[in-house]
Amino acid sequence: MAFIMTQKRIASIANELIFDARYKLEPRELKVLLHLISLLRPEDEHFGIMRIPIKDLEHLLNPERKKWGNAYKEINTFCLNLLDKKIVFPEQYGYKGGINWVAAAVPVLNEDNVICMQFEFARTMSPFLLQLQKNFTKIDPDEVVKMTSAYAIRLFEMLKAHQDREKSFKRYKRDNDGVVYYEYYKNLQELKAILGIPDKYPKHKDFNRRVIIPAQEQMEELSSLRFQYIPKKEGRKIVGCTFHVYENTPRTQVVRLSKKERQDKQMKLAIVDYQRTGLSPTQEKALEKLIDFGVNKSLAKELIYQHCATSEIKGREDQYVAFCLSKIEAARKRRIQEVQQGKHNKRVTPKERRGGLVKPAFEKNHYFSEFMEMLSATRNQRRTRPVSNRSTNQQQDHSAMKIGDILKNSPFNSENK
Repeated sequence: MAFIMTQKRIASIANELIFDARYKLEPRELKVLLHLISLLRPEDEHFGIMRIPIKDLEHLLNPERKKWGNAYKEINTFCLNLLDKKIVFPEQYGYKGGINWVAAAVPVLNEDNVICMQFEFARTMSPFLLQLQKNFTKIDPDEVVKMTSAYAIRLFEMLKAHQDREKSFKRYKRDNDGVVYYEYYKNLQELKAILGIPDKYPKHKDFNRRVIIPAQEQMEELSSLRFQYIPKKEGRKIVGCTFHVYENTPRTQVVRLSKKERQDKQMKLAIVDYQRTGLSPTQEKALEKLIDFGVNKSLAKELIYQHCATSEIKGREDQYVAFCLSKIEAARKRRIQEVQQGKHNKRVTPKERRGGLVKPAFEKNHYFSEFMEMLSATRNQRRTRPVSNRSTNQQQDHSAMKIGDILKNSPFNSENK
């Protein structure tokens, strides 16, 4: 029976393979093996053959779509290397043994004449991957597909297995902030052996810099787990380490959006919130100013929802709108004057049509940065003004209210009408 990679699956792996096996694989070898394991059916008694279309295999090997010199050579080298990779377990009866990960990796054509790479697990792997009823861990391959550190992937498997095991026994602790975490202790030499680096990084600072820190960063950014690492000393020597394992929301799900996508998302949330709760008093004033300027009511509401919903101007929406309208009107009058003086021969906007000038100015944030700079300058002046002399304060209040003066004297302020 052949399994073709068509839909998302979860990899189920026996805990003995995660906690006790010693092996060193490249990051992309770990990713492909996890995907192959995810294609297995838990109820099967024997391994079938698994076919991955070459294009899907390319994506697993190169998820960032970096430029390859020769894709054929890369895939051939990868498959031949994977055939040689072994798993070693701790000594039994004084002897060591090993198991090959895969027994075959052969290019074939599937039923649709698509070139695939056909893999087959070694038969001796079946106790660790098939007919699993207990003491196993489910891992989503998508959580590790963008990790670039093999140590991060391996530690993620170990900490995920430990977390699931501790959850089943409800063994957890809380930190000073009340956040739940699971504690996992490991002898340092044993941990290095499991990671396939028993004799590497004899200095702990190198082990921490090369193994632990990259794993921490990548797991927190990309996976459902994060951890704190606490070395254990005996005298001056570090002999073990404790992991505090926390549940995590990957940062990629939150911030890996373009600036425009983040703004659109923020505005959509704001629209839903405002439609539910109504406009605030300052937003109502801003709406009135837009309508008085000649903007129709539906467009005015849209501009308030979408371009006056940022936290930077919360409570000052009416001031921001008045500031923008004064700038728009000044620009309109300046153009009229330039045309009258013969400097330009361009079409000018009459007063009854000036409402059409507002939308592009708000959509492109023409005056937002200028308003924020003026607001920041006003706040700084207020912070630095002396408090000893009342008359001096009154003079500085006059200069500090630069924005207030501009807005108060604006023809779009309802108090001046």
